[in-house]
Amino acid sequence: MLKPQMPLMPDMQVTSATPNRQSPGNTIIQATDLSYKYRGNEHFSVHNLSLAIKAGQCTGIIGPNGAGKSTTISLLCALLTPSQGEVSYYPSDKDNNLSLQENIEQKVALIPQEYAFYPELSVKQNLEYFISLSEPKRENRKALLVQSLAQCQLQQVSKQKAASLSGGYKRRLNIAIALSKSPDIIFLDEPTVGIDPVSRQDIINLLEQLKKQGKTLIYTSHMLNEVEQLCDDVILLEQGRAIAISQTSDDNMVVTLEFFPEQQNSALLTALGLPFSAEQTNFTLNISDTVQLQQVFLQFSDNLTGIKNIHFSQNSIDQLYFNSYKASAC
Repeated sequence: MLKPQMPLMPDMQVTSATPNRQSPGNTIIQATDLSYKYRGNEHFSVHNLSLAIKAGQCTGIIGPNGAGKSTTISLLCALLTPSQGEVSYYPSDKDNNLSLQENIEQKVALIPQEYAFYPELSVKQNLEYFISLSEPKRENRKALLVQSLAQCQLQQVSKQKAASLSGGYKRRLNIAIALSKSPDIIFLDEPTVGIDPVSRQDIINLLEQLKKQGKTLIYTSHMLNEVEQLCDDVILLEQGRAIAISQTSDDNMVVTLEFFPEQQNSALLTALGLPFSAEQTNFTLNISDTVQLQQVFLQFSDNLTGIKNIHFSQNSIDQLYFNSYKASAC
């Protein structure tokens, strides 16, 4: 039998998943001071990274190429052993006595960037094979197969060889294989790369349904509109470090101030609670609600000295990304 292009964490598919006892919003994965350096590299790919993943939510991990996104996922899935630091699952669940590897084997699935199936087998044969690894009871396997095909809308191509599928269907098969083990936690490493907009939206819709079922998603993508649509919070990485952590919310707003050169209004900035340096001309103020927004504009009405431009907008991942990385890109 041909080997798949990248095994889907084969030693993670030997045990069927156990019920998810974690309450939504509780920390389900805790990483503390993670660092990792690949052999032969001078610099750490991940360096002193700490983060908390919340149960029942989608957490986006974003950043430019080389920021450490895939390495971070590999560390969280125990595919790599950190040079320092540790990862723990269900840290607040006192009834969870499983080891890190046991938690991963039973409750985690990874959907990698690469296609993780046997290209010469049909869609159905691939799913039957991977289901046989994760479900020891033969009587349960048929129902899992039907469910996986339906959930990822693969019924019409079930007899087709995986190698001949379109890019969108290959991505769906990747997801179906991961879902066939009924995981509580799903890592998705750029699951929509290289596919058309319609197929991409179909996959996003599927992931939104998984969130409604209480699944915990950890998601990386360069498509910031996907991140904004799907994720509840985002972690921005740069050179393996978390440079920003933010919640996505339709209620968050941003006011951007620009002063004329050498006309900075220190009294206004102090009243707004904004830290500033002597030569700084641009400032960003995050607004949590309309009451705070009204108070801010009252401050403006009392003192507009030196202001060149005021810009108001809804907060967005695009703006957060641009503000976080524009300095290092120059």
